[in-house]
Amino acid sequence: MRGRINSYTKVAVLLMVFITLVIGATMSLQQQFGLSDAAAGAIVNIMSTFLGAVLGGTFTLLAVDRTIGKQNEIQFINEFPSKVRMLDEMLTELEEFQTKLTKKNAPFLIVDKNFISGLYDIATSIDGFIYFQVRKAHHEVSTSINQMFHSEQNRVFEEDKYGAHSLIGDKGDILEIELVKLNSCLSSLIGDIINYRNTFIENYNKSIKQTVYKNV
Repeated sequence: MRGRINSYTKVAVLLMVFITLVIGATMSLQQQFGLSDAAAGAIVNIMSTFLGAVLGGTFTLLAVDRTIGKQNEIQFINEFPSKVRMLDEMLTELEEFQTKLTKKNAPFLIVDKNFISGLYDIATSIDGFIYFQVRKAHHEVSTSINQMFHSEQNRVFEEDKYGAHSLIGDKGDILEIELVKLNSCLSSLIGDIINYRNTFIENYNKSIKQTVYKNV
């Protein structure tokens, strides 16, 4: 709000200075070229009309900008509860998934390789930043899990005739490395969402200072 008031003030001051300069220049021309009072007055009237139109248009644009800004602010406040709930839901699901990234549970991770992609709809409802962070994490996690189960070079599990997976005897160290990578990827995504959530709440608390809403 204060920024927009400053914009109004700056525009008004600049235009007043310009008007003063035009009037001064017109008087100087009148003296130099011997213009009549009527001619000088006509020049001043033309310039005043022009500047009045500019001033009116400028204030109209600023008023529209202020209205749009206020609407965006109200929309942000109204959407805040649902977006925080969605962020909390994502954090809960990601933290639960991270608990599965253990050596004991690793043979069953093939079932969960596309788990993160299931969060796309929620992420899209929040904003582009969260969506692309989730998308990036999904790509890294699914690629790593696929390599553990299907890659010729990095495969650490073998499948029996019943479809069950077990660790290949000498691949324990590689599995631990892959689990560290998966945990790191999940921790990075969770950290990004937590930081986003904190910033989101901070911006909300700033937005409601002049409203009836309470801080969270």
